[in-house]
Amino acid sequence: MQQNFITLLQVTNVYSKCNRTWIATDSSLRSGQRAANVMTLIQSAKINGLNPQAHLRDVLDRLPTARQSDLAALLPHNWNPPVNV
Repeated sequence: MQQNFITLLQVTNVYSKCNRTWIATDSSLRSGQRAANVMTLIQSAKINGLNPQAHLRDVLDRLPTARQSDLAALLPHNWNPPVNV
């Protein structure tokens, strides 16, 4: 329980730092929504024990050619790193 609370505090701290940065950069509503989407993807990867950069790179590479039936495999809780041959 305490570990979950500490994780929540860490996530909140990241959001507050990023929020200040985006507000200072652009005050439009759309930029805030984009920031929230990106931070959600990063935190979801971290919570699932993934390297967020590797996960996002692979997902963004595979997404344009992925079929709708394959999208569930790209979610952080289902994702497996690609095997390099």
